[in-house]
Amino acid sequence: MKRAAIVFAAWGAWLGVWTAVQLLFLRATFPERTIQWVMLGGAAAAALLTAAAIWRVGVRRSPRTAAQLITNESAASAVLAVGLGLLLVGASFGLFLLLIGAGVTVAGLGGLIREERARRRLARRGAS
Repeated sequence: MKRAAIVFAAWGAWLGVWTAVQLLFLRATFPERTIQWVMLGGAAAAALLTAAAIWRVGVRRSPRTAAQLITNESAASAVLAVGLGLLLVGASFGLFLLLIGAGVTVAGLGGLIREERARRRLARRGAS
């Protein structure tokens, strides 16, 4: 749980930096437009509050002694997300990118299926 909180905190800090940069430029050029930095700053604040909540929940939980069957990192889920993104972008750029996105998405789904089968196989070994 603490790793997830770190990711949210880093994302919130990154958005906060971009909010500050945007404030510098918006104040100099377009002082009447506040919605841009308010929305970005709100997203930064929401990410930081989510990080604090996740961190607090993670501190309250006791550490598990049993083997953890679900991995913290999954390359297959990242490949699936990239494939879905390519499919969405391919909808506006053409068939070639749609086909590439479909291939990457299928590869990600295959990886997730393989990980699930391996997790079930490990669970059966641990039960017997």
